[in-house]
Amino acid sequence: MPEPIGGIQPFAELARGRATVVYKGYQRDPGRFVLLKVVRPEGGEDEALIARFEDEARLAARVRHPNVVAVLNAGRDGLGAYLVAEFVEGLDLRALVARGALPAALAAYVLAEAARGLDAVHAEGILHRDLKPANLLVSEDGAVKLTDFGLASLAPSGEEGAPAEVRGTLAYLAPEVVRGDPPGRAADLFALGALLAEMLTGRPAFARDTDGATLDAVLHHDSAAALIVDPRIPTALADLAGRLLAKDPQHRPQTASALLDALGPIRTQHPADAADLAAFLRDPSSYVPPQPVAELPAESPAEPSAVPAQPVVVERVEAPRRRMWWGVAAGVLAAAALGLATVLTGPLSRDDASQEVSPPAPIVAAVPDSADADVPPLPDEASIAPDGTLARDEAEQAASSPADVLPDAIPEAGVLNPAVAQETEPVAERSDESLVASTEPNAETTSEPLPGTLRVAAEPWARVRIDGELRGTTPLAALTLPAGTHTVTFENPEFPTHTVRVEVGAGEEERLAVSLWQLVGRVELVVSPWAEVAVDGRVWDTVPPQQRPLILTPGEHRLTFTHPALGTREISLRIAAGESRTLRVNLAEGRP
Repeated sequence: MPEPIGGIQPFAELARGRATVVYKGYQRDPGRFVLLKVVRPEGGEDEALIARFEDEARLAARVRHPNVVAVLNAGRDGLGAYLVAEFVEGLDLRALVARGALPAALAAYVLAEAARGLDAVHAEGILHRDLKPANLLVSEDGAVKLTDFGLASLAPSGEEGAPAEVRGTLAYLAPEVVRGDPPGRAADLFALGALLAEMLTGRPAFARDTDGATLDAVLHHDSAAALIVDPRIPTALADLAGRLLAKDPQHRPQTASALLDALGPIRTQHPADAADLAAFLRDPSSYVPPQPVAELPAESPAEPSAVPAQPVVVERVEAPRRRMWWGVAAGVLAAAALGLATVLTGPLSRDDASQEVSPPAPIVAAVPDSADADVPPLPDEASIAPDGTLARDEAEQAASSPADVLPDAIPEAGVLNPAVAQETEPVAERSDESLVASTEPNAETTSEPLPGTLRVAAEPWARVRIDGELRGTTPLAALTLPAGTHTVTFENPEFPTHTVRVEVGAGEEERLAVSLWQLVGRVELVVSPWAEVAVDGRVWDTVPPQQRPLILTPGEHRLTFTHPALGTREISLRIAAGESRTLRVNLAEGRP
């Protein structure tokens, strides 16, 4: 067993990094378990490392908040530098998500608690810079706490400075940090968005097999696309994840406090608390998610309206809600024209069969039995004489029509109640003037068709035009569109332009998701020692370094690899839509 350090007896090693070791320790006075973090012996002579370790302790000790692990002590003794912190009995978010995706209400609760802790960190002028599942602890009683300030730094107080050192865990870095821009609070919020996506799906949002592929995903992959079209995830929570994961930091919530404000209505409708999370930790299979709280419409006082001499009672019947239409995964171009769709969410997406949109139910009017005979239509505007009366022959025809006729107007989407209608007396035969009046539009019952809404997502991302008009960059939430068929065009400079058609129903919400990756092939290049790469005679990049895949349209291509000392090599490559492969080229192979 290791020797006591700083008065703490370490007895269980919890984690080991390149520079530090973390133990569960026991502090005899006041008799409690603590977390003990020490610099490994081989780093004891590295003053720069020791100074950085002490900076972590100093920064973390400034924050006192229930959602941040408290630093209790720090210092040096004969065995090296150490840090003593609050011990959280439980597990980290990495271990929790390894069991599977969290219910949406619990994910929203964890996110809110993490945001509260981050708000306290930012209030001290500190950036965490390494928010990841391993640094979010969940106690046995459902408390959530941020930990590990090993990469924390003071937030810049003035103008942006020189490009900052890229520090942190690749899969949770914000795009601006990958590009070398100075980190800000929005970078920590991006990491929270990545944690939210991971909680909701059970897998990392951007982690890939190689560092280059991971960075490419951070820069280009739209991880919120799969969330927006997942019916298990509340729409508002998926939208919030999309905002947190926006590639442009200006499009994200700018503070943790703003994030909490956005979470408020979501958590009100999908409530969960520490007790719920604790129950889930004990036995996920027996956890019963709280029922969503329906938002009740505000009551409005009834307005007086004109009542006919013989009243007609109308029942409002809700049109059946149309099933979600899942958009087009553009890998099968012919299928797009037929209205079929798939949404990828495997490592990138999951295939789901699309469902054809059913037209709204027709309006049906029920009339009394006595109206079974043919009922002549009411005269149109051309049948009315200049003096306001019916033309002679049509007036005579109206006078001879059956006494029971359809009422003047049936409210849109309404259905007469036959039982009530049969209890009323037959409508009296009306004069020419009453028939003329019935041709006038009724302001209370005539209205423009209801619009619909459309949510659009794309992998990795795309600019979206709807009917030729640019509407923004994916993911797009709740665009209001006139009911009917619309043309949606996806544009990304590295992919072929793709167009689909979508039917938007009156008063309905449609969701459209497209995977542009299914339009192209992807090639990961591994080149030794290095070469300038040209595709079909056009220079593409120098490899290595390579932080993005080579994207090719389906078909045959000519790849040229040029090195000033090793010469040129040409390779013909045929690739299919949706195919992904690795191509290895060693220019020194076979040379003397």
